[in-house]
Amino acid sequence: YIQAYGIYSKIAGRQKVVAVNDTISNLENVLPRQQFLRVHKSYIVNLSKITTYSYRSISVGSQQIPLGAAYREHFQGFLGLLGKKSDA
Repeated sequence: YIQAYGIYSKIAGRQKVVAVNDTISNLENVLPRQQFLRVHKSYIVNLSKITTYSYRSISVGSQQIPLGAAYREHFQGFLGLLGKKSDA
């Protein structure tokens, strides 16, 4: 997942977290839209790494990520296209 951190962004991988000198909005524009989705004003997730999700949050491994109200409908619609169902 990617987390906004002011004018920087933190990219969390399997082994480590890296800070990059770019905004989350800029990263959102260059990432493949079929693989990465903005789910909160401060978070982008790799859809293939989602382990569980509910109405208000998404789990990527052990990390809980909030699902923003402004992004919820788009997220649920995207998952509907993939044929996935919510845990709650």
